[in-house]
Amino acid sequence: MREIVNSIPYQGRTGCQWAYLPHDLPPKSATYYYFAAWRVDGTDQVIHELLRCQVRERASRLEDPTLVVLDTQSVRAAAGVPATTTGRDPAKRVPGRKRGLAVDVLGLVIAVIVLAANAHDNAVGIALLDRVAEHAGGTVRKALVDQGFKNQVVAHGSGMGIDVEIVERNPQETGFVPQPKRWRVEQNGKPL
Repeated sequence: MREIVNSIPYQGRTGCQWAYLPHDLPPKSATYYYFAAWRVDGTDQVIHELLRCQVRERASRLEDPTLVVLDTQSVRAAAGVPATTTGRDPAKRVPGRKRGLAVDVLGLVIAVIVLAANAHDNAVGIALLDRVAEHAGGTVRKALVDQGFKNQVVAHGSGMGIDVEIVERNPQETGFVPQPKRWRVEQNGKPL
């Protein structure tokens, strides 16, 4: 069973096809069976939450965060992805999907949402705040967002008891300049 557990993150990290897992790992049929079963019954989410809590406690933090950072990223969709689930991000000129991430100050993922790229950041932000409230045990009191999020997200957050702060960048700085605490979400924008 341990080898099956090892196979699942290996496949996720490398992106290899299930049929091409290395021969020293269990066969695709057994590995994918457990992956699909755990995804359907929510075991994968339970494991994620337990591991996140353990990492936070080892870092001398409370199990659930009080501050989260929200951000979106538009990514190109693969060629075989149905057109009904994709769109074109007008601001970034990217056809595909938009993923929204909510992370804590350690960079640990609290919530993820994937929508068509033409979805506005407000829709993603509202959905992320709902998921954060669901997964973080109601301890989140503040959320940091970039300028792509607007007043709808701020209003939705205040209705949930979460102070949403729009972090504005310095107009004199050009290019990518990491901002305190908000840069943690940028680390998770890289492909896993």
